[in-house]
Amino acid sequence: MLLKFKMKSLMFHCKNYEINLTGISNRPRNIKPEKVKEKNQVCKDCIVALITVEKQDNINKCLPELKKEILKFSKEVKSDKIVILPLSSSFK
Repeated sequence: MLLKFKMKSLMFHCKNYEINLTGISNRPRNIKPEKVKEKNQVCKDCIVALITVEKQDNINKCLPELKKEILKFSKEVKSDKIVILPLSSSFK
């Protein structure tokens, strides 16, 4: 399916996902990161979705389609645990 949005996602089915946060990114500007409750995060048998949103994306149109794709993938791999990671390509 070809979407008419710039928003992109890359999804993986991971047996073991683990991250050790050492700091919070300050990019892009004007983004306020949410408070981190746990510096070490572990999730077994989960979907990891890396997502980028571009300035011109219409979030109200993009998100329902993205949600549909994530849930479809979740059914395909039989995993209901989902980790969503935002990515930024703005390195100014």
